[in-house]
Amino acid sequence: VINCVGGLGDVIFCEPIFCNYWQKFGEKPSVIIHDHQIWIQEYIDSAVFFPASNFREEANATHHIEGKFINLKHAHQIYRDYPSHYHDDIENCMGDKYRLLGLPVDLWKTCKLHFNHDKGMQLAATLRVSIFDEYILRNENCGIGQVRIPLPERRTVVDMQTVRGFTLCDWALLHKQADQIHTVSTSTFYMMQALCNEGWAPPVIYIYPRPNWDGLRGISQLEPTFNYVRNNQL
Repeated sequence: VINCVGGLGDVIFCEPIFCNYWQKFGEKPSVIIHDHQIWIQEYIDSAVFFPASNFREEANATHHIEGKFINLKHAHQIYRDYPSHYHDDIENCMGDKYRLLGLPVDLWKTCKLHFNHDKGMQLAATLRVSIFDEYILRNENCGIGQVRIPLPERRTVVDMQTVRGFTLCDWALLHKQADQIHTVSTSTFYMMQALCNEGWAPPVIYIYPRPNWDGLRGISQLEPTFNYVRNNQL
């Protein structure tokens, strides 16, 4: 059982950990995530996901038992012997999910998602976007709020947004076809790495700080295989 209650980016980031245990024990691990993220099951094959509301004790647990109960939610605090409520060391937070298990942090770059091309085409049609035209894909939203990303005028801009019937992963095709990508630091960072693992060679991706004290600290020690520019100033 793996406690991975957190942001959607955490779930994608930890996919290689799920795969590691699947290969090690011969069965997929049971992974606890937020209820509203259960749709990710369609896109990740290496785990069986369960809603946190059905496993409140495990979802809120602060202990870790290697090989039995893997606590990725509190991996950072457990690995560094921080209090369970401590969150100031953001730079090491993501990598410690791997360090706690004795796995190389770079393993995260092998994350795998199953993308649905047809859903991507349907989303583009819903938004009335031609994937064959030039456009900039912009994402100003993350789990803690919104930023403002100014872009040159007289360019077609497609803004990421919540569209009923579609998920974050269904935006993959619009990422692949975009001429430029400008995004706040959020779960799209990890999804784009999964796209790269399918052979996507993107243009330079511009990543902007989150609208709180995190900024770009959370990804400061992570080096994806795609080309990117960290924009410290908006």
